[in-house]
Amino acid sequence: MVSPPDLPLDIFMRAEVAKAPVALISGLEAQALPIRRSLARGMRPWLVSWVFWIVPVTTGGRSNLSMALRALFPFCALPARRACRLRAYGSRLLQGFHRDIGMIRAERHDRILAELARRGTVSAQELSKLLDASLATIRRDIAELESRKTVTRTHGGASLPQGREELPFDAKVMSYLPEKRRIGAAVASALQDGMTVGVGGGTTVMQMIPAIQRRSLTVVTTAINVALDLCTADDIEVTLTGGTLRRRTAETVGHIAERTLRDINLDVTVIGVDGIDREKGLTTQDSNEAYVNRVMAEQAREVWIMADHSKFGEVRPAKIMPLTGASRIFTDIGLPEEVAARYRALGIEVVRV
Repeated sequence: MVSPPDLPLDIFMRAEVAKAPVALISGLEAQALPIRRSLARGMRPWLVSWVFWIVPVTTGGRSNLSMALRALFPFCALPARRACRLRAYGSRLLQGFHRDIGMIRAERHDRILAELARRGTVSAQELSKLLDASLATIRRDIAELESRKTVTRTHGGASLPQGREELPFDAKVMSYLPEKRRIGAAVASALQDGMTVGVGGGTTVMQMIPAIQRRSLTVVTTAINVALDLCTADDIEVTLTGGTLRRRTAETVGHIAERTLRDINLDVTVIGVDGIDREKGLTTQDSNEAYVNRVMAEQAREVWIMADHSKFGEVRPAKIMPLTGASRIFTDIGLPEEVAARYRALGIEVVRV
């Protein structure tokens, strides 16, 4: 066995941390006697010292294992300099562990919000199975989301509050993702090479971008993430309007974006919406975003709407334009044919994929 002085400290610690659970837990009883004998023969007690210093650090000094080891080896100690180095390394390990836990929690919250966006209400039991987390963890997550006024806690689960705020972008990405991908592919196939296309932002519109990477197009967009995704597409000329960044959707809004759009004539404008209603028209959450999308639609010969079936019948605070301003609506087969027929009666082509 190699002792710590023969290896750099970081390499030695990583190797021993990886082996620690098996060596300490499953083999603790078997290892105790040989370690005692080694100590009696005068071997440098580095392994016991590592156990004495690192286990209390990585467990916070509160676990039964940590306390048992302290009782078993009360006489072990490291030189002060090496002890400080090991303690510092253990602290860095713990900081990374807590960062990972925080990231996992954020991912769970996004998945919970995405599921609520799909269904409106969901039980803690269902979330526990979906996220492979304990009920206690799910209940804590729901309580934290409720404290931010993002969800409403119900008996045994959670629901979205009435008049809710806009969901985070990452949560909306996960909602109806297979349907959005099919819609994105359908819109991409409908575009013709050489077109000048106005592209808004949103999670549904983003699913069109991978399918047009090899096309020959001119794309004018208000969305920073759209421009970034197209920056490696050699045959696509990208114009980013500029303006004031709306962080929630990574879109630019305001008079700079409007002025840029007013100087460009578009063949097609492709936009995503948060609500489609026969009376209230096409709506979204933010009035600034709605206005810029309206300007982009006014500059185009045709306006194509991308929306999964859950957006139909929904009305959001900011109106983009009347429904009759749309030439085509691309949606998924989750929208019943009889509902699609009502929109076709208004002179709009409805494509279900």
